[in-house]
Amino acid sequence: MRKTLFIMTHLGADWVRLKNILEQNPKIQVFQTDIVYRHHEDLKGLWDRPHYNNNAAAWWADVILTNKNFASKQLAKYHKYLYFVAGPECLPKIPYEPICAAAYYRFRLRGLSQWHKRSGGPWICESDLDDEAGFVKSLSEIDDSLSHDFKTQIQQPKVHLDHRKYNTLFDECKLAYQVYDAKRQTF
Repeated sequence: MRKTLFIMTHLGADWVRLKNILEQNPKIQVFQTDIVYRHHEDLKGLWDRPHYNNNAAAWWADVILTNKNFASKQLAKYHKYLYFVAGPECLPKIPYEPICAAAYYRFRLRGLSQWHKRSGGPWICESDLDDEAGFVKSLSEIDDSLSHDFKTQIQQPKVHLDHRKYNTLFDECKLAYQVYDAKRQTF
């Protein structure tokens, strides 16, 4: 069986930055397949993708952005998970109308929290990427072979977003984020 890492995240989180950081380790290749995982056989869609380090040390990683893309409780026992969450300031980056973006964000946080109870794994906030030592420690919780000299200070282009239409929704999502962040502290 190939080594598989599922990056459980949400729209609006800067998962591309996380992908770029993880791929500094030649053992890890991150894909975004949009496969719906209901059974072990669905992993074939991920494993059939060419890996630039196709050997026993290779890790195939897939980014899971919605609750519907991961529907198999059976997979929780056999694969590794990394939870990557951004704060409510990511709402304008979610490609929905503001009220739908807020509903999606809260619903996805709840789904991530429930899945974390089943499978475990490190819970990393977007702000945690700036702490290289903490990031490497979180990855070592998944597997010691993932330790690497990661450079997390990858420059990202700054995008100006208009937050005015999100003011009331931002407060609701900030409260939801604080609830799940408090739960994360107990994991």
